[in-house]
This record gives sequence, C-alpha cells and structure tokens, in this order.
Amino acid sequence: MKLRALSLCVFACTACAFDIDDFLDRLDTALTISAFQDNLRARLSGTLDLEIYHFEQPAPGLIDSSIDTLFNPRL
Repeated sequence: MKLRALSLCVFACTACAFDIDDFLDRLDTALTISAFQDNLRARLSGTLDLEIYHFEQPAPGLIDSSIDTLFNPRL
C-alpha cells in the first residue's frame, strides 16, 4: 500500500515538473533575441532574490535599525 502511495506521489510530481519545464522553455525563448540570420544573438537573464527578516528583539550585531522588520532585495 505504501509503495502505491509513493508511486502516485512521484508520478504527480513528475507531471507538474513537465508543465513547469515547458513554461521555463517558453520564457527562455521569449527572452532571447536573434538578428542577421542568427549571426547575432542576445539573451536577457538574471536572478532576483528577496529576503525579509523579522526580529522580536532589537536587531542583532551590527544592524542599526529602529524597526524590527528588514527587507533586502537583490538583483
């Protein structure tokens, strides 16, 4: 019985992964531009990282802040 449940979970995760993979392939194609009969290609790529910290006590260490929630976006 446990083997069936595990097999079902693996199958469900694999099906979702294929949908996400297709979306990422379409996004990659949309962010790639070619010109001069594919002799010149440009591609836009990057990483976006968002971090939020919430301290219940005063901020630790060298963080000088009067608020207890910090937001740190990075590109």
